[in-house]
Amino acid sequence: MNHPGEANVDFEDTQILKILMLGASPRKPDSYLCTAYHAQDLESYIYKFEAVADANRAHHMLLYGCEGTVLQCARIVIL
Repeated sequence: MNHPGEANVDFEDTQILKILMLGASPRKPDSYLCTAYHAQDLESYIYKFEAVADANRAHHMLLYGCEGTVLQCARIVIL
């Protein structure tokens, strides 16, 4: 059952990704850290995301789709 305004999602094909930047620390307060990782070569959509954050670590997250060099500074775990 979907809630009002919620997309009709087939949860049978849903994957959960945990994207963690373990040990990452900004050089200055309120600065941004950036990382990239190679996603599947299949057409995919983000249905929902939650930042593992608090005011002492991070208080928001920006997500972008792009093409380019993949950096190996994030630990990716696919459940």
